[in-house]
Amino acid sequence: MTLRCGRDVQSAYIIESAKYDLHLSLERPIPAGETVEFSVSTGFPVETKIFTGAVHWSMSHRVNPEIGVAVSAPVAPELIVASQGSLRNDIRYPCKVAGMLGLAQDKMLKPATAINYSRSGMCLQATEGFEIGQELRYEWSSWVGRTESAGGRIIKASIRWISHVGGMSLIGCDTPEKTLWPLASVDIVKLLQSPTASRTNTLRSGKIF
Repeated sequence: MTLRCGRDVQSAYIIESAKYDLHLSLERPIPAGETVEFSVSTGFPVETKIFTGAVHWSMSHRVNPEIGVAVSAPVAPELIVASQGSLRNDIRYPCKVAGMLGLAQDKMLKPATAINYSRSGMCLQATEGFEIGQELRYEWSSWVGRTESAGGRIIKASIRWISHVGGMSLIGCDTPEKTLWPLASVDIVKLLQSPTASRTNTLRSGKIF
């Protein structure tokens, strides 16, 4: 596909995609927080659609830079590319975000680290024991504007699964529907609400850019 960020136009390749999310490989890096526009062609006769999305995750130190792009309009079903053996509806993005974790009603929290996130959840690594179905509260420092306390961001989540590895607990959590891509370093919900991010055009064949 062809991807545009401002005046920069480059080729992008789909690594994995979901209904509202694309994991792309690029020629040149694009930082989180940027709005991008991309075109994809499907069907016969060829129909080209132009989507606009917001970059919520960026990994520039790999051989080919990679980004995660949140889109407000659903991706065409024929473009959904799940990783091999994956049954997930959302794409997981690696991260390392240190914070404090406890039950939703607890006042005392213990250290934990978020190791990946998706559009609707996150995975936490902790030494404390929890049970499936419990409601958790996770707090971490962030410059993102939508904070609930002066110290950083707070999110409540429900435990969906737990795995024990080497004395540590990996905790898979579902996050509230209004909190999309919860650990992104930018406010994706706000970016997707901008006029440009909600635009989707359809053209019949031909070159877009």
